[in-house]
Amino acid sequence: MKYIHKQSQPEAFLRYKRQRGASFKELSNNKNREIKNCLRESLLVEQGYICCYCGQEISSDNSVIEHLKNKDYHPNLQLEYNNLVCSCKGGQDRRARNPRYPLYCDANKGNLDISIYPIDCICESKFEFDEDGNIYGLDEAARETIKVLNLNNDKLKNQRKHAIDPYRYNDDGNTDWIDELNMIAERGFDKKFLPFCFVIHSYIKNYRLKSELESDLIFII
Repeated sequence: MKYIHKQSQPEAFLRYKRQRGASFKELSNNKNREIKNCLRESLLVEQGYICCYCGQEISSDNSVIEHLKNKDYHPNLQLEYNNLVCSCKGGQDRRARNPRYPLYCDANKGNLDISIYPIDCICESKFEFDEDGNIYGLDEAARETIKVLNLNNDKLKNQRKHAIDPYRYNDDGNTDWIDELNMIAERGFDKKFLPFCFVIHSYIKNYRLKSELESDLIFII
């Protein structure tokens, strides 16, 4: 989970909210399609085109607008911009063809609440990842969030491992890991974050830099 710094909402969405009877459901009507597309694009740019929960790359074609706090239980927040993010589809497309395919992120969360949200500035510090792509919650709230979002399913673990592997194996011993961390934290020219950037960041910090520091200490001793 990467921290999302919420920005100003699109003007078209703001005007829509002022209309009498405006609701999130009505955004799906043909007459409001452009407004919803504008909203989705704003959220995608805000997030650097990665899923608000798992961090895989998303686009307007393979994402859903997600309510952090469920709109059925919190109807007053259904059009609150700070309650809106973009999630991947969480395996729903594959589940339609294979009933055993795991659901995750928004698709698994459903109407449940989570304890840690990506708009919390401390969210990234609540999770760690190992070399095999496993995710660990550092407190009970984080562990419960992992469970509700099903973030430790095999598909996501494999994707995270695949993202980590180049930093695990392709090292000639001269890599400046601080520079790597800084580059990973930045968006590209296309305004996108590297998919699973926060996973890679956690791996470098907890494995590469830690190992480098321990080696330096041994050399000094």
